[in-house]
Amino acid sequence: MNDIRYKLKLSKRDQSGKCPVFLEFNYNAGTLIMATGEKCEEEHWDAEKQKFRRSMPGYQEANEYLQLLRERLTKTYRQLRNDSSLITNDVLKAGINATKSPTVADDVATLYEQYREQCKADGYKDNTLKSMGTTASRLRRWQRAQPGKKVYVAHYTNVEHKSLLKFLDAENLHPNSVGTVCKHLVTFFNHLKSNGQKLHPQHAKISKTMIDTERIWLNDYELEKIEHAELPDNLARTRDAFLFQCWTGLRYNDLRRITNANIINRNGYQALQFIPEKSVSRKVGKTKTVEVPILPKAVTILNMYSKDHRLLPVLSNQKMNENLKDIARIAGIEQQTETLIQRSGKLVVKAVPKWSLVTTHIARHTYATLSLVKGVPLEVVSKALGHSRIQTTMIYAKIANEWKNRVILDAWSGKPGS
Repeated sequence: MNDIRYKLKLSKRDQSGKCPVFLEFNYNAGTLIMATGEKCEEEHWDAEKQKFRRSMPGYQEANEYLQLLRERLTKTYRQLRNDSSLITNDVLKAGINATKSPTVADDVATLYEQYREQCKADGYKDNTLKSMGTTASRLRRWQRAQPGKKVYVAHYTNVEHKSLLKFLDAENLHPNSVGTVCKHLVTFFNHLKSNGQKLHPQHAKISKTMIDTERIWLNDYELEKIEHAELPDNLARTRDAFLFQCWTGLRYNDLRRITNANIINRNGYQALQFIPEKSVSRKVGKTKTVEVPILPKAVTILNMYSKDHRLLPVLSNQKMNENLKDIARIAGIEQQTETLIQRSGKLVVKAVPKWSLVTTHIARHTYATLSLVKGVPLEVVSKALGHSRIQTTMIYAKIANEWKNRVILDAWSGKPGS
């Protein structure tokens, strides 16, 4: 078959520095050139391999999407050629976009990917699409694992759903990761029903229950151990970005996109002012601005890095989380901490060393909890975190109060403080 290539259009770079990825296909009657809907910065694109680099957040799902488009175009072109049909750009695009209505012959993974594309066109948030992309990948892997058969939408009963849960269980996912897949499936099947798709009379009963897990955070002593740990340069950079999060409360997605332009001067100090990515509503376009003071230790970290960086050197979330576990282990964050895992479809409590649970989001928990422990009013912490509802921040107040209680009890019982 003629060559299918992906190219980054540098001439169409937007204000954020991202360039669109175009598909180019040469065939006997002409050339098809179309936008894929994907964008990235030039540094995250591998022109030789025609794929996104690992440094780009969500690279795996994005590359799988490009492969899906390639497979659709290949299938459409071959079918047209075998049928001796007229091949035009419009016909090829229709095949790629899979604009046909759902039929009983559509399998779950294929239709879910089409549904995700529609959500993308409807302006869903990047984080939502990324999460849906992870679900799509898991559905494809599950269907490939089925011996000699596809799982069709109209045949999705409790038997098929139990098969999916067993597959996800084997991947050792956190219970809430399984819950997210189930939540996506419920929304997906509801979408199909509202668009006239017939489901099985005994369609699967899908539970989307999420468990309320205890939020892990680091105390001052543990932060000092991480701050002063002797690390190689690559881990030291991850450590600095993580500590900056611990001292500002930034989410990973905000840390990787804000620039020095988000730093403003106040009376005797500097602050970060930005619109949290999570706060933007696709439905009504509402936004809110968050301002948080840059603590002295956070200023020290900023001063360590060149102005050439966006703000700090930030790796992909996956790579940072891998590094953070190594960093916390080296720093001796060994406290045994209980966590929930899923085995054979059942929740099991397991004690693991705290370093194995450290992720970029733990930094946000740390900032919130330590702020409350140090006496910052709940309303102020809520504003700094960008929460719309005070109830969201209340969970940290509960953690902080329990920690204070333990400190008081230990102090009066003669035990050393935490």
